[in-house]
Amino acid sequence: KNRAEQEAYLQQLERENKVPQHVRLIHPKAAFCVKVKRRDSPDAPEGKLFINICTAEEIGRPEPTRSEKGVHWSLPYSLGPMRHELDRSREAHPTFDFALNPDTCRRCKDARFQKMVIDTALDAVESRVKEVLKDNVKLVRGSARVLKGVPCIGGKPAIMQIGAKGQGKANEAPASSSVASSTSAATTQTGPTDPKPRIKE
Repeated sequence: KNRAEQEAYLQQLERENKVPQHVRLIHPKAAFCVKVKRRDSPDAPEGKLFINICTAEEIGRPEPTRSEKGVHWSLPYSLGPMRHELDRSREAHPTFDFALNPDTCRRCKDARFQKMVIDTALDAVESRVKEVLKDNVKLVRGSARVLKGVPCIGGKPAIMQIGAKGQGKANEAPASSSVASSTSAATTQTGPTDPKPRIKE
């Protein structure tokens, strides 16, 4: 209900041209969904968390930089707010929308690149969950898998807010409310002697 009300409000702002000048509303398209186990505390049983990987033309393209150590990738993304969606057992679990440029998702046909994207999403989500829940939530990285035949948990990705063109730093927009999304860019590195892409802080 809350999501429906929020999206109805945002759509009304769009129709009436009342969206603040420093904000753009984007409508991501579903690409694939990642399911990962989570631990809310060391003694707690494992729970689930879903990440809807989606695309939006408004998000920056991936940018490679070559060096002697391999290729560094800058992956701009927008992370939506946490919400709860029902799985096939009708149980509610934390869910996030993680939007990328369509070109980034097209490159996910390569298994190593897809893993790099998923690792980036896991880093962003784990950080956000800790901010929202104020708890030391851990994602069980080895459990992450792409769901077959399920492009998106919750029907479709939610509307996101990102910074308007020319406003603030490139690829960045602060989350200013419960319906806002944050936009950033992760830098990753791959190289011939490094079979597993690493996330660089």
